[in-house]
Amino acid sequence: MHTSLLRYLICLLIIFCAPCQAEIYKWVDENGKVHFSDTPREEGTVEAVEIEPAVKIGTVTPQSADHLFQKDFSKHQQTEQKRVNQAEKRRQKKAALRKACDDAKQNLADAIRHRAGASSSSSKRYYNEKIEQAKNQEDEACKLSNFR
Repeated sequence: MHTSLLRYLICLLIIFCAPCQAEIYKWVDENGKVHFSDTPREEGTVEAVEIEPAVKIGTVTPQSADHLFQKDFSKHQQTEQKRVNQAEKRRQKKAALRKACDDAKQNLADAIRHRAGASSSSSKRYYNEKIEQAKNQEDEACKLSNFR
């Protein structure tokens, strides 16, 4: 029973897996346009076109398949490493922007604290200018990093 079923399946595989061959015909019309068809044209010069199969049976050996796999795997690893590197650069940039924002906020807080401790009007004017500079720096640093 099993051998007859196996023979039947093998016959089906041979029939359906055999490469299909169809003729392709090429001709040029009176306007110079090239045409292709599966049926020959009755008038004019028609040329049969030979088409090679995209994959030749038996051309992929285990060694070449392994080479193709290794090449594809290597390309995938490179792409993944590039993605990881880009993510790390984005993380570092975000951390640097966060630090710049935090530093600017600390500078503003220091300037405000120093102004509160100033006794003379000239010292207060000096710290008012420092506070304005610190506010501008904080605005720029925190606006760039979106850490408000």
